Amino acid sequence: MSRAPKITTQYIEKLIQNGQGQGHGRNYKPWLEIKRWNPSSVSTQSVGGLPPFYRRRGTFMSRNEWHVGLVLSWIVTEVREQYPAWPWVHPDPLYGLSEEQDLELPRSVGMLEICDGMGIKHGVFPGTNIPYIWTLDFVLTLRDGDKYRCAVCSVKTVENERYWNPDPLDRAVEKLESERRYCLQLGIPYSITGRDRFDSTLISNLEVFRAAAVLPVTDLRYAILQKFMDQHGDMADEHPIDEWIGWMRAESGATFHQAIFVTHHILWKQLVDIDISKRIYNSRLCRPGGRTLQKKLLNLLLEGLL
Repeated sequence: MSRAPKITTQYIEKLIQNGQGQGHGRNYKPWLEIKRWNPSSVSTQSVGGLPPFYRRRGTFMSRNEWHVGLVLSWIVTEVREQYPAWPWVHPDPLYGLSEEQDLELPRSVGMLEICDGMGIKHGVFPGTNIPYIWTLDFVLTLRDGDKYRCAVCSVKTVENERYWNPDPLDRAVEKLESERRYCLQLGIPYSITGRDRFDSTLISNLEVFRAAAVLPVTDLRYAILQKFMDQHGDMADEHPIDEWIGWMRAESGATFHQAIFVTHHILWKQLVDIDISKRIYNSRLCRPGGRTLQKKLLNLLLEGLL
């Protein structure tokens, strides 16, 4: 489709019936998607997939969003982008993950009522009287024992960058406050963040390691990983990465590329505690601290301070 679709009640209902803005994991479909008719002239959009759901086509309206999404995918179980905050009464974003927990989850009053309580207009699709569907940049899922927890992040702009976003409020202060109130009524931590909050080296390393974030047990490289961790996992941090690669090649018959993939998987999953916010030299000892950094970022997220 090369031109914007005509917004009608029937069109919105069809999107909902098709699962837009719903689901979890690889089945989630973001409400907003990048199409030929909605490119941005002011930011670099991306449709890449975040771990662990590479096959799901992601929707990131700027490089800022993509970089923040990378960091979030490193510290939580699942990242859902462009998540709809429906105008009407609707379930908590965690609904559908656990039948037992579903019974305990609150329901949102909907954005129409929240906006009314703030004394601001909710907004409609241009040329219609159909309430606009607001979206949250990132809705995050993480495990807390035998239950799930949720957090929400809104991504702020960076210098010389604006979002493509059809939102009639254009991400004004009122919209951020309405998002905060939306999360408050559901008991969800809410943060406003951006890539400038994270070390650029961390983001660069995550972009490199992301391709190795998932390593299924059916993959031949999984046996290489298991043997390495069994024999060297407890003391790998006392040796440079070049030695890790040498052990994998000598003991498991791994190729150089297989050993690099497994190494990147170890670093992404923090199977060996390495601070990946620092530049990594394969010939030198790496600094520990990656697990501490993950925990720090997760705590900030749950406190609404990320």
